[in-house]
Amino acid sequence: MGVLKISLKKLFLIYFSLASSIDAYSKDFKFKSNHCVAWKTKKRIMIFKSLEPVGMNCSIKAKFLKKGSKFYIEVRAPIEKFDSEEPMRDKEVSKILKANIQPNLIISTKPYSLNQWKKEFKSTKFKNKLNIKIAKKEFTLTTIAKKREEKGTTIIKGKVITNFSSLSLKPPGFAWGLITQVSDYLELHYEINVSKIEGFKKIIIRP
Repeated sequence: MGVLKISLKKLFLIYFSLASSIDAYSKDFKFKSNHCVAWKTKKRIMIFKSLEPVGMNCSIKAKFLKKGSKFYIEVRAPIEKFDSEEPMRDKEVSKILKANIQPNLIISTKPYSLNQWKKEFKSTKFKNKLNIKIAKKEFTLTTIAKKREEKGTTIIKGKVITNFSSLSLKPPGFAWGLITQVSDYLELHYEINVSKIEGFKKIIIRP
C-alpha cells in the first residue's frame, strides 16, 4: 500500500511538471524564425487536460534542385533538432523517426518546369504534392501553401494534416502510456524563407 501511495505521488508530480512545461503549446503556436518546420499532435494527460504539443526545428536546409528538365524544392530537417521543450519526448520522437537509419527528415515538392514554377509563384496561394521521406520510406501528401512578403523577403507557409499510422509511425508517449494518451492525429507545418533556399531566388525571382 505504501509503495502504491509513493507511485501515485510520483505520477501526480510528473503530471504537474509536464502540464506546466508544455501548457504554452495548448494554443496556436508561432515559429521562432521564418525558416522552420514543425510537428504538432494532440494528447491527453491522464483524464485532466488536453494539449497540443509542438516540436519545432529551425536548423533546416533548403535547396532548389533539378531532376531531368524539371525543378523541385528539397528541405532537410535534422531529426535530433526537433524541440518540443520536453527532452524525454524529443528523444522518443527521434527513435520513432528512426534517426539512426536516416538522420534527416526529407521533404520535397513535386517537380515542375521552370515556367510552371514562375506561374505558381505569381499566386499568393497554391497547391502542391509533398514527398516525405522518413527512415528511407517515402510518402506523398498534399499541401496548400500561402505566400507573403515580410521585411523585403518572401515567405512560403503551409501545413499538412495526416496521422502517424499513414506514415507507418507510432505516436510518441511517456511512462508507458500511464500518464499520456497521444492521438494518431498529426500536423506537419513549414515556414520557408525563399531567400534561404539555395539556388531558388536567382532562378525564380531573377528579372
